[in-house]
Amino acid sequence: MLSKLQVQNVCLAGSGNKCCRYLTEDDLDPNKFHCSKLRPIEKFKIDEEINVFLKDCKRKKIDPLKYSKPIGNNCEGYLIFHNIEQGYDAD
Repeated sequence: MLSKLQVQNVCLAGSGNKCCRYLTEDDLDPNKFHCSKLRPIEKFKIDEEINVFLKDCKRKKIDPLKYSKPIGNNCEGYLIFHNIEQGYDAD
């Protein structure tokens, strides 16, 4: 799980388009977050979804940065560990 400061200051949760696209809520606890960047299947799905979104915006001549859809890629990624806090401030 990601530390609170990691989610706030690096993943930028709630920061619209600046939010990292790979930030995902825990399936069992909505107060916990994980990074899906190092999970190849999930990363591929997320990247495909973002590519479709960006192509659609380009086709419609719409600025994707005006949307709140997370399109950031804010760090190198973290493995999903459900019981180990990770992030730049974790002990």
